[in-house]
Amino acid sequence: HRDALRVGLQEGVIDAVTSNHRPQGAVDKEVPFARAAPGMIGLQTTLGLVMRLVEQGLLSLRDAVARLSAGPAGVLGSGAGRLTKGGKADVVIFDPSAKVRVESATLASRSKNTPFLGQALPGRVIATLVGGEVVYGEEDEVKL
Repeated sequence: HRDALRVGLQEGVIDAVTSNHRPQGAVDKEVPFARAAPGMIGLQTTLGLVMRLVEQGLLSLRDAVARLSAGPAGVLGSGAGRLTKGGKADVVIFDPSAKVRVESATLASRSKNTPFLGQALPGRVIATLVGGEVVYGEEDEVKL
């Protein structure tokens, strides 16, 4: 199934990627797999996992950004996901070449369940802007 999803992304059949952030507490996850609640954290790993596909040559950087922005906005019919004059300026600024190690101590979610703990994923978020205002990141890092 994973390979089919990768091909779907590569061919443009799948045009939207979201985190489906569904954290579960340890009590729901530290049980035999068949009884474990479905879900894991996703907000802090989605960019890195899509950027991994860019590193592997399965997606261009342009397509990766589109799948994470305009694609989901299109599914929702929101008109967001694009930079336009007079638009909302909801933007994520990231360094595609920087690596970020997934560590439970640095995960913002109260849940820490992810199979990617200890892995270095490409793509470091520098800042997030909502409506043109910095809501995440160091303002000195963001040179607007």
